[in-house]
Amino acid sequence: MMQQSPIFERVEKFLDWLLPITSQFPKHHRFGLARRTEDRALDFYEQIVRAAKADKPGRYLYEADVQLTQLGFYLRRCYHLQLITARQYEEGSRRIAELGRLVGGWIKKAVGAG
Repeated sequence: MMQQSPIFERVEKFLDWLLPITSQFPKHHRFGLARRTEDRALDFYEQIVRAAKADKPGRYLYEADVQLTQLGFYLRRCYHLQLITARQYEEGSRRIAELGRLVGGWIKKAVGAG
């Protein structure tokens, strides 16, 4: 499942995009907002791995969806604090929305299946 599902590739690309950006935050934001943003993105990946390995993935997928919502909030904070550009915010938001659609489809499939 992990090899076949496009969500894993998208998450890896998102992390490849996000982590270099947050590593450049000023020191006083690196251990707060940058870390929380990074942790939430990595936690999201961990939840979808759990979902892929689970007989009943629903609870992991719902948690992943919550983490995406939190990640979107952190990204907005980064933008409002001028830690990322408008273009970076738009790109990050687009990627998060795409991941949300993929998780949503997976939830519908998982819940519909049982």
